[in-house]
Amino acid sequence: MKEKVIIEFSFNNISLSMLWASISSPDRLSEWFAESVTLGENNKEFVFRWGDTTQTAVVIAIRSGCYIRFKWKDEEKENNSYFEMKLSVDELTGEVTLIVTDFSEPGEKEDTVQLWEKQVEDLRRKVGL
Repeated sequence: MKEKVIIEFSFNNISLSMLWASISSPDRLSEWFAESVTLGENNKEFVFRWGDTTQTAVVIAIRSGCYIRFKWKDEEKENNSYFEMKLSVDELTGEVTLIVTDFSEPGEKEDTVQLWEKQVEDLRRKVGL
């Protein structure tokens, strides 16, 4: 059974709309998350490409400006397996936090965290932070 992993990344001096576009738009996701991201059927499927590898994820929940949740098509039988990117804003400081929820195979939690840290580092560079 997969293990739930939650990782938080703080962003200072970034607009919420810019960060939202970076996590929800295929064009912007292809700048940091995968080599190429295109929309599939009914605009509910995102096709991610890394080299010769292609994976399709279905958007299973979305609230504009707040969160987007995907489920990999090849993991549809697994009930609790998804990945989500959620934005939260601290009302006092205005700091924006990207909260990533993902699931890893037993013993692979550290690898999952490292992968997200690398991806978000790429995201920070793309948005100029």
